[in-house]
Amino acid sequence: MKKIILNKIQKKIGYFFKKKTILLQALTYSNKNNNINNERFEFLGDSILNFIISNILYKKFPLINEGEMSRIRSNLINHKILFTLAVKFNLIKYIKLNYKKLNNFNKTYILTNILESLIGGIFLDSNINTTEQLVLKWYNKKIKLLIKNKDYKTILQEFLQKNHIKLPYYSIIKKKKKKYFIINCKINCFKKNFISIGKTKSNTEQYIAKKIIKILEI
Repeated sequence: MKKIILNKIQKKIGYFFKKKTILLQALTYSNKNNNINNERFEFLGDSILNFIISNILYKKFPLINEGEMSRIRSNLINHKILFTLAVKFNLIKYIKLNYKKLNNFNKTYILTNILESLIGGIFLDSNINTTEQLVLKWYNKKIKLLIKNKDYKTILQEFLQKNHIKLPYYSIIKKKKKKYFIINCKINCFKKNFISIGKTKSNTEQYIAKKIIKILEI
């Protein structure tokens, strides 16, 4: 691949490789059993992306629980988001394929695969800090939007913590399989408990938090 082409893809992703052989291998997709392809890079990149997004969420959202972090992470690293980034970087122009056709069925899979390979390659060419800063740059708008649009539970928890009030305790009163949840919420600054009903545990807790936020006029 010509130097001018390699410079274009590196400029698009915001990283210039010290070892161009790593970049070339990251861009080489193969459905054949050969050593010069991106399979191992993709495996590494997938794990690194999971770690980086988890680390960002842990630092940026100190009050959300493990379940909420898992849900948000899943939304940030799904194939739709990765495909959008791959299209933004126009990766389809730079992929080295060992077969001719790239149909609509496998295009999404291959492009997301290549993007994860690039993450793995960047890590191998640099370090975890550099890779994390780059991924954070790629996800900058989405992370800012998450911070701006914090969910009701997070807003309520931050308010209570700021005012040195014990955090709310949510408990399931009743669970009707595949139909609805009835959730009870207790907060020390209120004499009464708050109860709500919803189709999922997470949504029902959000309904309750929203009610309390309105009462507190946060």
